[in-house]
Amino acid sequence: MRLWILFAPIALVPIVAADFYGGQVTCNEMPFGAMVPYDGNDQYRHAMEYDTKAFVWGSPSMTGPICNTTVTIHGLQWTAANDDSGDCYPTRRAGRFSRVSEGSCKWQDYIVCSSPICEN
Repeated sequence: MRLWILFAPIALVPIVAADFYGGQVTCNEMPFGAMVPYDGNDQYRHAMEYDTKAFVWGSPSMTGPICNTTVTIHGLQWTAANDDSGDCYPTRRAGRFSRVSEGSCKWQDYIVCSSPICEN
């Protein structure tokens, strides 16, 4: 019985999911790829603040900045500059699909990537 007491604190530690999304921003009919951190339902704001038009969405290799690092996406795999890596999933299949339009800009997510890189 005493042994189980050692594991009780571990069960109380919250698990933080800090996923990020990959998709396309289109402003004034000019599309560019963007990676945005998961922030509730505020992906659009992050996408509109994405200040680097670093890649074309759908390219075989997409590299761009996110959460103070650089991430490269190949298919449904991502790798960060610090050698972290992980999997991505299509958002339609994951049930987390978002298309938002405001003014002359539109955000469309296509993938969600499991990652600890955006933890605060």
